[in-house]
Amino acid sequence: QSMILVMGVTGVGKSFFINKLAEGMVQEGPGLKSQTQRPEIVKATIGDAHGPEVALVDTPGFDDSARPDGEILDEISRFLALQYILGIELKGIIYLHRITDNKMQGNAYRYFKMFQRLCGEHAFQNVVLLTTMWDQLKDEAVGYERDQELRQDYWNMMEEKGSYIGMFDGSHEMAESIVLRLLGKQPVTLDIQVELVEGNQSLEETSAGKLVASSVEVKLHQATREADELEREL
Repeated sequence: QSMILVMGVTGVGKSFFINKLAEGMVQEGPGLKSQTQRPEIVKATIGDAHGPEVALVDTPGFDDSARPDGEILDEISRFLALQYILGIELKGIIYLHRITDNKMQGNAYRYFKMFQRLCGEHAFQNVVLLTTMWDQLKDEAVGYERDQELRQDYWNMMEEKGSYIGMFDGSHEMAESIVLRLLGKQPVTLDIQVELVEGNQSLEETSAGKLVASSVEVKLHQATREADELEREL
């Protein structure tokens, strides 16, 4: 059984993408509240009835208003550790990004950096970076500008190391072609799997975990500073 992970911030269209391959199997959220609480496995047959079967993993999104990032990373990393221990082949990761987002802003950028660390550079050749929500743009030219910016400023290093960049048009056919692209790859082991299982590290000690831990420290520092300012004003 081959496995492919679908990742990205909350509300980017992960469940929508998976439902294009296995109709109605995943509940889609109407807005920015995540419907996916923990990694969910959805099996899909690609092409006709005799085509390859793949296990798609719908992961909980980061930047969820209801749950801290550390908790979400914990869910995903435990799943990845188990998948590694069980010897299930991971063929790759599809990372989704909304083209409707004006900029790669603070939170989205931080999750992207954490995603890179979770994978490790050697695994970039097993990654597809996909822009979504093109049908929600009022001006397509703006979308192409943002697409160029993403490619030049953020995704270029991953592309150089073998990642594929695409624009998702929302069709069943394109979803299948992207999955087939990854199914043709050699299976990959991610850095976080090696760190957790082989290195016996805690999540906080891993490269990706340190990034979430540091963001929590920054938030605590900000909260303390704000409290000090409020106290002075009072």
